[in-house]
Amino acid sequence: MFAHKGSAIQPPRKWVSPSPPPEGVELAGFGRRYLAFALDALFLEILGALICSPLAGAFQEDRVLVSFDTAIGTAPGFFPVLILSYLGIGAILWSLYFSCFHGFSDRTPGKALLGIQVCHLNGTAITPRTALARFWVSLLLGVLTLGLSYSWAGWDRWRQGWHDKFFYTIVVRHLAVGLTGRTSMS
Repeated sequence: MFAHKGSAIQPPRKWVSPSPPPEGVELAGFGRRYLAFALDALFLEILGALICSPLAGAFQEDRVLVSFDTAIGTAPGFFPVLILSYLGIGAILWSLYFSCFHGFSDRTPGKALLGIQVCHLNGTAITPRTALARFWVSLLLGVLTLGLSYSWAGWDRWRQGWHDKFFYTIVVRHLAVGLTGRTSMS
């Protein structure tokens, strides 16, 4: 059925169950992960709205920078421009937010508030490049599976979403200082 080892087509690798997390590490529960994400999403949505608001209408010293029709959304072609700019700015904001916070400090502000962080299965920190790829894979899988890939962490033995499995990461309660090679944010 599959070509042998020397050919270009290889059989898929078998997924191997990870070894238990390092001693003293507690996996973060689905509820805690979800709440941390909700806090991050709330912050990012407010920030995105503030950045995109000049497109909807901005006022400076009683001088309208954008016409009234545009400000109330009745100008022709306004809505597609607003949506596309919001999606573009949102993609940049969300990418930078998650890749920088996960890549440089192992946690976003939402995760920090709830005492959880992301690390590899062996407890080492993820890189900014891994964090960026993990974000985009999680987004793609989440959209394609209508959220099932995220929900998977609710019943998985290792509490991993599909993006965690793909990048060999786990979300844990606050690790001891030094385990990931980074200092604590608390």
